Amino acid sequence: SLKKLLEAYQHGEREFTQINLENADLRQLNLEGINFSNANLRKAKLVGAKLSNANLSGANLERADLQCADLSRANLNEANLE
Repeated sequence: SLKKLLEAYQHGEREFTQINLENADLRQLNLEGINFSNANLRKAKLVGAKLSNANLSGANLERADLQCADLSRANLNEANLE
């Protein structure tokens, strides 16, 4: 669940590979350096989220709202950005 993810992130966890966050509301969150490789972020709300240095390789970002998201130095190799 999103609540568990946020609690784990606050405690230093950065590995969330293959997690299903379809339709999750992650607006304005600081998710710098997180590993979302092969995660399902379809239709996720990432408006203004800080994803710098995040690993989004192979992630499904189909129809995700990335307006004003910080993707500097993020790995987007093979990510689905449809």
